[in-house]
Amino acid sequence: MVSAFFNLHSTCIAAPMTGVCSSPEAGTHDKRWVAAVIAGAIFIVAAPFYGYVVSLLEATPGYFIAIIAGLALMRVITSAMAIAFSGRKHEVGALFAFLIAASEIQIFEIGATFWALVLGVVVSMMFETKDFDFVLNRGVVKKASDTP
Repeated sequence: MVSAFFNLHSTCIAAPMTGVCSSPEAGTHDKRWVAAVIAGAIFIVAAPFYGYVVSLLEATPGYFIAIIAGLALMRVITSAMAIAFSGRKHEVGALFAFLIAASEIQIFEIGATFWALVLGVVVSMMFETKDFDFVLNRGVVKKASDTP
């Protein structure tokens, strides 16, 4: 937070590296500290060259940076899609929510993330009514429990 006052690069690089260093791919649970030490050493060794890297990134076209970022997030999007569509419920609503959020649509000065949630639920309620059986069954359970 202190670096924000000096217009420095965000120092919130710990969150992604924590995820990488604590994942099962980093080794067994008692040996994962080695991944954190190696990541820290890489940061320290690479620190003098960050200025050159930023200059190089500024010289590259914007679409190239977008391609690199897209490739870096490929695993994240495939994992999120697998989780969203593996439940066999609300698949159409999840797909519409994703597409609306990606479209960056704004209605009444309200952003796409809000409309993705609202319209995703509406689409799911319209086309996947059987997936809302927990709402319907709740009333049946109450009635059944009231009778002796």
